[in-house]
Amino acid sequence: MHECGFCARAVAPENIVEQWPDADLISPVNPVTTGHVMVVPHQHGSFSDSAFARSAMEHAAEWASRTPDQSANLVAPFGPDVQNNDHSKIHYVPRHYGDQLPMPWTPQQSGKE
Repeated sequence: MHECGFCARAVAPENIVEQWPDADLISPVNPVTTGHVMVVPHQHGSFSDSAFARSAMEHAAEWASRTPDQSANLVAPFGPDVQNNDHSKIHYVPRHYGDQLPMPWTPQQSGKE
């Protein structure tokens, strides 16, 4: 069995912003913008599973609907070439005109290594 911090829900309680029955909204360890949060499903899964993807995206949309005037990117990476672990999650990344955060971002681009 593989070890996955997200599957084990090994997230510090102070980083949990909101909880749903099947997912948590958490503040990442290294946010790329102020307000950056992640929808992290409780089950290990892949966005190639449409039911899994739909549930996670519904939570991300619910969060985004609370600040309708805030521009943001919803980023849903999946697959070994674009994830630092294989637990699918959705990033909600608030954006501001001229913030100069390129998408996709890297630690070097966000100034956090």
